[in-house]
Amino acid sequence: MKDTGKTKRAGRLLCICLALCLAAALCLCACTASVPEGMDEEQVKQAAEQTIRLLDEQDYTALMHTMDEAMRDAITEQQWADTWQPYADSLGALVEVESHSLVEQDGYAVDVAKAAYENGTLTFTLSYDTEYRLAGLYMK
Repeated sequence: MKDTGKTKRAGRLLCICLALCLAAALCLCACTASVPEGMDEEQVKQAAEQTIRLLDEQDYTALMHTMDEAMRDAITEQQWADTWQPYADSLGALVEVESHSLVEQDGYAVDVAKAAYENGTLTFTLSYDTEYRLAGLYMK
């Protein structure tokens, strides 16, 4: 009889361990979502690199066409030029985008991209809506 009791306890313990492992795996999967559902990480990275490249080329007209309506209403091409020019003057030409870190925030895909330039680096925080339109940009 004692063997049966030990077997039942071992079986319960095994079931509890499996349940905990499953719960942890589900939690880990839920916590690692880096872009909103329906978006593709590679497309977000490509959009970020395009934004950085357009700034580097000072093609503000093309940049405006990549933005969502709210952002287009908030900033003009001249304001982009005034904002970007000091960075361009001090950093030099773009060498490469070195890294991307993606997170999902409030329904937006946010890419923290580190870009290397001839004279330094710049970290961009770029937000994209589900249609890959630029909805926010911060440079540091």
